[in-house]
Amino acid sequence: MPVNTLKELLRLRLGEMYNGEQEMLQLVDAVETETQSRLLRDRLRSHRDEARRHIAALEKSFELLGTDPPLSTSPALHGICEERRSFMRESPGIVAREAYHVDILSRASAYKTASYQGLVDLARDIGQNDLRSLLDRCYKEESAAALWLRDHRSAVVSEVRPPAPERAIAAPPA
Repeated sequence: MPVNTLKELLRLRLGEMYNGEQEMLQLVDAVETETQSRLLRDRLRSHRDEARRHIAALEKSFELLGTDPPLSTSPALHGICEERRSFMRESPGIVAREAYHVDILSRASAYKTASYQGLVDLARDIGQNDLRSLLDRCYKEESAAALWLRDHRSAVVSEVRPPAPERAIAAPPA
């Protein structure tokens, strides 16, 4: 599909995010199944709902543009999902796995945040204010998700870290 106008670019980028959000749902499902952190599992349930709202917003975006979603993919989010599958084949330990879960979700969220910001800018540039408003809500939700992951990484890892062995008490010298 040739891209010659900002509207065509917006349509292409919306299609990439539409595909990317569907990939994100698969990633969230996989990590929720694998995690042993109650804190992360609870957050993933919220994130799944956000991804579904984003998909609905993207579908509405195509309606506002008067077009169907293009057949495009999000190579970045697809690559992140593939990377997780590869990592999990290595059978990581529980602490490493939970740290990795937060890391992979953080990277996906950072990419999505930047992508939604770009979409908001494109919608503004072509005067699509209804579309800009929809995409701005996605941007704000994704920004909040990225912040949550950053702020709770240590808590998620601590939740699954085994307790440190007690130190042996040395007998006093005789």
